[in-house]
Amino acid sequence: MNHTEETRVSGVGRGYANYALVLLTVVNLVNYLERNAIFALFEPVKRDLGFSDGRLGWLGSAYVLVFSLASLPAGVVGDLGSRRVVVAGGILLWSVATSLSGLVDGFGELLFARALVGLGGAAAAAGAASMVADYFPGRRRALAMSVFMVGLAIGGVLGILLAGTLEHGYGWRAAFVFLGLPGFVLAGLVLRIKDPTRPKPPLREGAEALFETMRQL
Repeated sequence: MNHTEETRVSGVGRGYANYALVLLTVVNLVNYLERNAIFALFEPVKRDLGFSDGRLGWLGSAYVLVFSLASLPAGVVGDLGSRRVVVAGGILLWSVATSLSGLVDGFGELLFARALVGLGGAAAAAGAASMVADYFPGRRRALAMSVFMVGLAIGGVLGILLAGTLEHGYGWRAAFVFLGLPGFVLAGLVLRIKDPTRPKPPLREGAEALFETMRQL
């Protein structure tokens, strides 16, 4: 598939597709940054709030558990509606939850906040991966997806590094608040990008057909 054919299929030019890939890779990076940040904050959180090691284990697992359970529904929602809105909504959710984590006073509150970070991460990851695949419909798709996944590894490392640095300078509460802030900018940028052309998913076709049938009754 040549450049002209890729543009026709995706609905955007190569330069724009590359810009969207960089932006969505940063989204993936920040997603995993938020996921791993808490591991660098275990000790100060444990000391200040008196948590047991078992409770720290739950805090570390909450993201993964909710992310795993929410990924399938998030993908379905993305197929039925706007992927930009799903991705931006996921970013906003994890950003608010991360910042609010710095204001909690108990285990239940922090566990709930971490679960919301996982829910936001699932929504953003599913929609972003789908958009990257449609921005690059030809032979460049494998390379594009590889670039997108680089954000996962780098974000995981940066999450621990930045959280530890911020905690050392300002405390763990401020670290959570600061780490949630970049997502608000990212969400605004994602809402402005074009949703690439894609075939209508069978699930969406079925839902629209069902709605039309019910409307005619």
